[in-house]
Amino acid sequence: MWFVVLASLLLLLVSLSWAALTPGFRAPDEVQHLNSVVRLAEGDGWPKPGDAFVREEVIDARELSGSTQDGKRTYLPGSVNGGPDSLRFAEVPPTGVAERESLDGLDDEPTDTRSIDQMTQHPPGYYALAAVVYDAAQVGEWRYDRALFLLRALGALMIAVTVPVSCFVAARELTGLEWAGRLAAFAPLLVPQLGFVGGSVTNDAAAIAVAAVLWAALLKVLCSGPSRRRLLVLGLAVAAALWTKGTALSLIPGAFLAIPLAYRRSRGGALRDWGRPAAVSTGLVMAGAFVLGGWWWALNIVRFGSLQPAAYYTPQGAMSPLGIFEFAEIFARRIRQSFFGDIGLLEAPMPDWFTLSLLWVFLVLCGVGLLSRRRLGARLIILLGLGLTVGILFTTTYSAHLHTLNLPGLQGRYLFVLIVPLAALLAAGLVRIGRVARLSGVWLGGGVAAVGLVVALLGLGFGFRIYYVEPGRSWGDAVDLFLGWSPWSPIVIAGLLSSLVLCALALALLLGRVSALHELGSVGQPVPAPYSTDRRPLSGTDEREASAGAEPASVPAGGLRHQQN
Repeated sequence: MWFVVLASLLLLLVSLSWAALTPGFRAPDEVQHLNSVVRLAEGDGWPKPGDAFVREEVIDARELSGSTQDGKRTYLPGSVNGGPDSLRFAEVPPTGVAERESLDGLDDEPTDTRSIDQMTQHPPGYYALAAVVYDAAQVGEWRYDRALFLLRALGALMIAVTVPVSCFVAARELTGLEWAGRLAAFAPLLVPQLGFVGGSVTNDAAAIAVAAVLWAALLKVLCSGPSRRRLLVLGLAVAAALWTKGTALSLIPGAFLAIPLAYRRSRGGALRDWGRPAAVSTGLVMAGAFVLGGWWWALNIVRFGSLQPAAYYTPQGAMSPLGIFEFAEIFARRIRQSFFGDIGLLEAPMPDWFTLSLLWVFLVLCGVGLLSRRRLGARLIILLGLGLTVGILFTTTYSAHLHTLNLPGLQGRYLFVLIVPLAALLAAGLVRIGRVARLSGVWLGGGVAAVGLVVALLGLGFGFRIYYVEPGRSWGDAVDLFLGWSPWSPIVIAGLLSSLVLCALALALLLGRVSALHELGSVGQPVPAPYSTDRRPLSGTDEREASAGAEPASVPAGGLRHQQN
């Protein structure tokens, strides 16, 4: 498991680097997310959508961060918005350390602004957890920039603890290969936007983390068979997902169908042999999930007439209504940019060559990963989750466009609930390619880890340029600007970067050790068979594919005893 631990550490450090790099309140809706955490921490509850307003101290903190000046927005050096006369962030002198008051210190007037906090349209799960941390650590007494960093770090921790290990479990279950799981654990590094989202204050962090566990539990049930413990974990994951945000709702049908499929696969035979236990288990899991979390959405329908009521009125735009194909073209471009790299307030996309390259890597490898009939049920459930999530996002955003004549909601982060199945399919695709090209699993895993780290560092580099490098000024000026706004001293920033380097070196050493052991195994060392998640003898298509793709027992793809770390 050392590979998975390193993958989690690297993802955590990358997200913390984004948390330190991103200027205050430069992530989508960060003002409102922080406001809802502070409101809950101070005991002011969870008003109905449209009745919550941003507190004065949060607006004052945004002003101190340079995100606004006298209430007017400032624009990043790399922003595609703004004009020649717009106020530039690089022109705002950093607020002095002595002037960076705490949120409690800024709360000299216990009043709300008339700016709506729309976050009460979501369940309060993430905000309640963040409020507990906020209250326990007395974050309200910290400098506002360090308070913001701590809550950003909470999101980074949520994602780093759950996503890589869930990718490992999902890919191992889907392919039956331990080394494919290790490969998948590093796949999240190929999505720089995930690090940016992890390094911000947002309920997406909780949705991504819980969705990751849900996918791992679902594939465990599908591929290894339904047991009481596995079904309990799946039910709890579904319930927890229902407490995060609406983007997780698209995963529920897959969980509902996975249980009967798992019973049919594990017990086989006629419907009477598996139908009744499958129906009972499915009913219990879904009923438990409803009691623990689903009632929130049912209550919304009763109270407001919709699953997720709108918290404010969106003003009409000046666009002409787009046809569905015109909208689809814009949808594909915006989602691609904001899935892989569109930072700030969705105002600064990373270069097209960068995000297009990453898109094609995922499309090709995940497409190859789908082209197998082995564990077909698992692949169909993944395909259902992908189709529903993308389809619902397209339908809701197109409907919103027709009603508002704007382009609201075109954000790739809403698809991050699919990170785990995408990583599993990517690993499955590399397994098939590796078998055809006779490539070692050790080198494929090392390649994904190395490329993922390079992509993550490139993303941070693009982020630094977008945030701080003003045209006509030097990179030295940009470094001074970054350090001037940073919540931490240069020593702390250097320590964070050094930790990234040390993790990269540890990964290189581990890969070198495993590679050397692989070479020893290739000249006759006894090794065990590759990991398999099957709990029954293979037959039919499974047997043909397994035998066609199997390697000699003495040289499995990464299946050395010493590699079971």
